[in-house]
Amino acid sequence: MTLRSKLLLAFVLLLIVAASVLVLRSSLRKAQFARQVQSMQAAEADELKALPRSLQLSSPDLASDGQYVPALTCRGAGRSPALAWSNVPMQVQSYVLMMVDWDSPTPQDPPASFTHWLLYNIPSPTVGLAAGVSDAQLRQSGIEAGENSLGTRTYLGLCPPAVHRYRLRLFALDVAHIAPATPGRTAVAAAMAGHVLAFGELEGRFGD
Repeated sequence: MTLRSKLLLAFVLLLIVAASVLVLRSSLRKAQFARQVQSMQAAEADELKALPRSLQLSSPDLASDGQYVPALTCRGAGRSPALAWSNVPMQVQSYVLMMVDWDSPTPQDPPASFTHWLLYNIPSPTVGLAAGVSDAQLRQSGIEAGENSLGTRTYLGLCPPAVHRYRLRLFALDVAHIAPATPGRTAVAAAMAGHVLAFGELEGRFGD
């Protein structure tokens, strides 16, 4: 075998090893994310099991087959969903709304589930949100927008590479205002801890 052939073979082997390492790293990261999501879900379940799941949350944008309509996604207008709620506790002073993709990691390291929408200090007289509600309309209503997983304070349209699950949760609080240390989901959850009277949720899917 000539020197040139040996060098070419070594180069090919190096490429194969590099590709194998990348595949292994990707698999390990996916496994890490799956374990982290399972842990987060278990922790949330423990926190919520003592709370009444009595709020009735509904949306015309969640079809009867459990799929969110394309208008909420990158295949449509990418607008926020229309929501309505009822059966609220008499003591409610405000609400917090979270929309999370449990099947997609965040860009952060380590990864966590992806936040698409986060609203807090929703005044207690509010009984729903219009489809495609604007940031200006939210502010006029006294509603504060938290940060999604890309660091912006707006609704992020759904755009999964495969079928993903999206969970909308509405929490009724016994205080009119919370002041999270940062506008992210973790800080908002910490700020409302001990103040949740009840909650309601919707889970739907989108993707091929």
